[in-house]
Amino acid sequence: MVVGCDWVEVMHSFSLIMQPASRVSTTERMSFTSESNQGVSLNLNGNTYVFHSQWLKDACFENESSRDAASVYVHRQEPIVITSAKVQGEGSNSRLSVTWKDGSTNNFPIPWLLALAPLVGKQVNPSPSPTTPKTSIPPGWLAKQVDIQELPYDKLIASDISPAEYASTQNWLLDTLLSPACPGILKVTNLPPVDPLIESSQKDNLLTVLLKHLFGAVFQHSKRGPDETFKIASYYKDKITSRIEELPNYDVSEILLPHVDHAHYDNPVRVQGLHSIQGESENTFIDGWAVLQTLKDEDPEAYEILGKSPMVLGRVAQFYDPPLFQTTVDTAIRPTPGFPNLPKAVSTMLLGGRSVSSRKSCGEIRINSRSTSSQETCICGTTLGCCTDGRRFSRPRGWRWDRPLLSRWLVTRIAR
Repeated sequence: MVVGCDWVEVMHSFSLIMQPASRVSTTERMSFTSESNQGVSLNLNGNTYVFHSQWLKDACFENESSRDAASVYVHRQEPIVITSAKVQGEGSNSRLSVTWKDGSTNNFPIPWLLALAPLVGKQVNPSPSPTTPKTSIPPGWLAKQVDIQELPYDKLIASDISPAEYASTQNWLLDTLLSPACPGILKVTNLPPVDPLIESSQKDNLLTVLLKHLFGAVFQHSKRGPDETFKIASYYKDKITSRIEELPNYDVSEILLPHVDHAHYDNPVRVQGLHSIQGESENTFIDGWAVLQTLKDEDPEAYEILGKSPMVLGRVAQFYDPPLFQTTVDTAIRPTPGFPNLPKAVSTMLLGGRSVSSRKSCGEIRINSRSTSSQETCICGTTLGCCTDGRRFSRPRGWRWDRPLLSRWLVTRIAR
């Protein structure tokens, strides 16, 4: 994740100019292009970018609690036309107000457009980029530098294990994952051989059985069946009428499964497992809290933008046929309700989509895992979707961190 200081260098001397972009002055102005060009031209920090009207329409913030599937997830051929545009507000609250041909109006945060301009905007007369001094970023910890505890499989699942022995092993496992001196990861070794084809079926495989045995069925809810996980429409219009008519993607009152890649999910504490069946791989676990703290220390204004500027976050599930598409509008950093300076959750997209460990140290952990047909490795790491007080826990209001109490609370949350 690279965040530059120019995110917050927002010019406020924009004015609306009803003329083609080719006649726009190079001063700090915002210009509206003609309808034939179907776009908005913005001068941001001396660079002029043209945002296409179709992209702006797709990136609109939606205030409705549900959306009609046929009007959202089916591509249409008619052009998107802008009738007027103007800049309103100041500082991090400045926004571009766009009025469409149908009379509707949408607002786009200027800091958000500034951050995305080099990626989605067409640059006109680019100015030479200033040279920035190179900073030395310390590398993350490697597996050989981190003390990762190991636990044999036969100590977890065996017919001759007494209840007292299993309870002792489970307590050690939780204490190890929660210990400040532990990276939040442990290895389960000496796994029995499995069929790679069956193991990749994502149903009752060895990893799933092991996680359920240790922590409970965290992906099951008594009020929400497995077939109701995704209330999403697709791009195929003929499938919409036979499936659903509305998309309650923003209704957080519903019980949702703990997917940390969905911004609108309130994620409970959870555990993620990785089963290395054959070959070898390198896996990176990123400490989300350390990333946020580093960003807050080095660039507090950029941190504020990520917590206040909404953005469209999407997900495509190619596993289904036809593929499923889901989007929502949220901030990259979600604050705790009533405590705007206390982060509650961070989008994993901000962290590169990687897993998040419970380690408090700054940086990342890279683990090289290798397995053969006779001995495999299972890596269990806590991926806790919310971050508070240096860990990814969502603590009830008024609580203070007490280790025994925290352990019992974690077990309760995982077992739900």
